[in-house]
Amino acid sequence: MRRVALSVLALLATSLVPLPVASADSTVVVNGRLDFPEDDSVGEALVGCDDLFTHGQQGSLLYIGNTDPVPYGHIYWGFVPHGGNESHGFYFSVDSLAATTVAGLEFDSDEGDASGVAYITYQPNGTTDGTYWVGRAALGATDTGWQDVEVIGLTYAWKKWDPGTQTYVVPDGGSATIATFLASNGPDGFANIIIGYGCNGAKTWYDGLRVGSAGNITTYDLDREASVTSIARSAATITAGNGVTITGGAHPEHSQTNYGQASLRLEAKGAGESDFTEIAQASTSVGGAPASVVVKPTVTTQYRWRFDGALSIEPSLSPVTTVQVRTAVTGVVADRTLKPGQALVVTGKTTPKKPGLAATLWRKTVTGRTKLTTTTIKADGTFRLAKRVKAKGVWKVFVTVPASSGNLAGTSAIRKATVR
Repeated sequence: MRRVALSVLALLATSLVPLPVASADSTVVVNGRLDFPEDDSVGEALVGCDDLFTHGQQGSLLYIGNTDPVPYGHIYWGFVPHGGNESHGFYFSVDSLAATTVAGLEFDSDEGDASGVAYITYQPNGTTDGTYWVGRAALGATDTGWQDVEVIGLTYAWKKWDPGTQTYVVPDGGSATIATFLASNGPDGFANIIIGYGCNGAKTWYDGLRVGSAGNITTYDLDREASVTSIARSAATITAGNGVTITGGAHPEHSQTNYGQASLRLEAKGAGESDFTEIAQASTSVGGAPASVVVKPTVTTQYRWRFDGALSIEPSLSPVTTVQVRTAVTGVVADRTLKPGQALVVTGKTTPKKPGLAATLWRKTVTGRTKLTTTTIKADGTFRLAKRVKAKGVWKVFVTVPASSGNLAGTSAIRKATVR
């Protein structure tokens, strides 16, 4: 019955998020049309106003409202059915119709005079021929403003449907409340409870769907679509002064396709800083290509993108990505042609400045490297290294600076000097 009954509904949501097992009153936030529970216990329904099975297949556009008062959360949802004489609303699937004492929602209409419909599809336990009962009750509203709609206590006109022959095998089962009908046509059984407005074409607003029984009522807060913000870097480690590209995008929680023209803010926190600071803004392209910013950090820096969302989209923050930064070290050989006994002099500087650290001069050899001399870096980040040389030949030398706060160790380019 569960599959059969739901197949007659134009369900417009793919269920992806597990519904918690409720043992007390609870609230579930539905972040967009793809965020209904995966057990199909609640969702959107497009049904005919005069008959459950007679309706168009065009569906409805989703509208978002946030004008106070908002019954639950940040926003509420609205629909305008495209077809005629049809209702776009919501369904609840319950294992026990008799035990369900609450089924309703908060409703409003822009036009005040709104008409709708409620349906019950009920299959008594033990049914073997696939048939089930369909109850219909008209809904109305004569005033603007949020109204509490409850459908369990309504009187329904009942018919019995045979999905095999696609006909009503009992075209007139009388009119009765759910409790009275169950008493005459029981036992208890599985049911779908459907509530919707828009039969007169009016824009209708919904929030606070609820179903259950006293002490065990689940309320569904219809809220904004959840977003996910991503981040990527072109390099994990750079030398100070070089650039690295930080890209990012924002997409729905249930899709990997970025929003087009989504505005993102890039935030950074350098080594030693306590807070992130906005440093740039960028947007995804019309087609959703990632936003991109080139940065040139001088110390190891953390980055993240912030997406502020929109009326229908929740804000989100990307994970943090870190760019490690090596100290930039320059080295210049003062005289590239020397005689034995002369001093090989190398001058340079560090970026960022590393006063007090050691700068070490090395000679590159066939088997590795040989330490020549060490000096202390000055306050302005400069250094001077001198080593008297004796052996003739080509000397390949470079300078290193150790790792320090905010930076990895740095190494200069190799320079040559000839001793002859």
